[in-house]
Amino acid sequence: MQITPEKTDDQNMVLTIEIKADDYKKEFEKNLHSYGKKVNLPGFRNGKVPAGIIRKKYGKALLAEELNKQVNESLNDYIKEQKLNILGNPLPSENDTENGDWDKPEDFHFKFDIALAPEFDVKLSKRQKQEYLLIDVDDKMVNEHIKEMRNRYGKLSVSEVASQNDILIGDFVELDDKDEIVAGGNMSESTISLEFIEDKKIKKQLIGLKPGDFVVIDPKKIARNDEDLTKMLDLDAEKIGDINTNYRFNVKEIKTLAPAELNEEFFDKIAKDKGLKSEKDLKELIKADTQVQFAKESDRMFLNRMHKELLEKIEVKLPNEFLKRWIKASNEKPITNEDLNRDYDDYAQSLKWQLIENKIVEQAGIQLEKDEALAMAKKFVVSQYAQYGLPAPDDENLTAHAKQILTNDEEARKIYDLMLEEKITNYLKETVKLNEKTVSYDKFVEAAKAL
Repeated sequence: MQITPEKTDDQNMVLTIEIKADDYKKEFEKNLHSYGKKVNLPGFRNGKVPAGIIRKKYGKALLAEELNKQVNESLNDYIKEQKLNILGNPLPSENDTENGDWDKPEDFHFKFDIALAPEFDVKLSKRQKQEYLLIDVDDKMVNEHIKEMRNRYGKLSVSEVASQNDILIGDFVELDDKDEIVAGGNMSESTISLEFIEDKKIKKQLIGLKPGDFVVIDPKKIARNDEDLTKMLDLDAEKIGDINTNYRFNVKEIKTLAPAELNEEFFDKIAKDKGLKSEKDLKELIKADTQVQFAKESDRMFLNRMHKELLEKIEVKLPNEFLKRWIKASNEKPITNEDLNRDYDDYAQSLKWQLIENKIVEQAGIQLEKDEALAMAKKFVVSQYAQYGLPAPDDENLTAHAKQILTNDEEARKIYDLMLEEKITNYLKETVKLNEKTVSYDKFVEAAKAL
């Protein structure tokens, strides 16, 4: 067997594979014989079908199977031996129609197109400056967080009259333009939290209501967003655009939330192992924890900025026509040229970044070790517990849970992706010059949206 390469340009190559009869005949004859023992044809005993009939009926299919196996193995071996950095997978050449005589098989040849990854450099140094935004964890933010925690652990009591921050429990009933109940219209049991209503006029309508009262109201002016609105009215998200804005809310019950007291019992509930003794201790803990969380957001924005800058500065040429063919050939479902052309630019940008990322990994000597993956999985478990206000499990259970996560291919891939992103981010932070700037949370969000 012989493979002959022919470069058509810097990024495209044709590999011609010549297969002699001696390369495949022994295995082919062996496969014919083996298949003859297994095949079941009417009129013949199992395993007693004449070889001539097997060859005539199944020979071409078995030959194609053997040739395909040998061609794929040869292609893969050649690419590894020659250390070719290819994109996608080899594709049969479109103009390669004459491979050999399938009726009287002897010598065959096959042509495959391959695409070579582009050559480029990623130059990074301290002369390269990049803005690094830090979020200011101010007193207002800390106090809001404490308020939220106190409400979460607070106690509800029944009230006779709705006041400023109460919760109304009742039914939404759809009305027509004459404020009459729509026959067969939407009805849903829900709650209204007065604390979060921003429309002052609506809030004024609700304050002072008692159980048994009702009010005609536009639910859109109560909901915080579309998701909240669909939950409130128990509607499918698809129907949100056609929603009626005229509803009656029947008050069934009123609850008043008494925030938890800032005492030892409260401190034990939220951070038993932290030794909190006072509100000052709590504020310091919240500020420290929030700064850690925001540091991740700062890193993520920094990486997005570097991503954008490197894509703009580094010329990464792609063999676009080959890649479009490869996408169509490898896609599980048929894809139209219209869909391909519409989405291709996004795919190309993603591939360019992946190639740049690979260069950075190579330059930095980044490696992903199993013990690091386990440590990352443990962090992930701890963060999940924290989201629900629960303390982390003991080390034995934590380790067992982390190992279980890594046995799931999809979850393990997420962990390794997080590790890679973290290591690339740290390398970039160490390599370029950071211009640190502290901004408010709102300013940070604005900057993130502008990227």
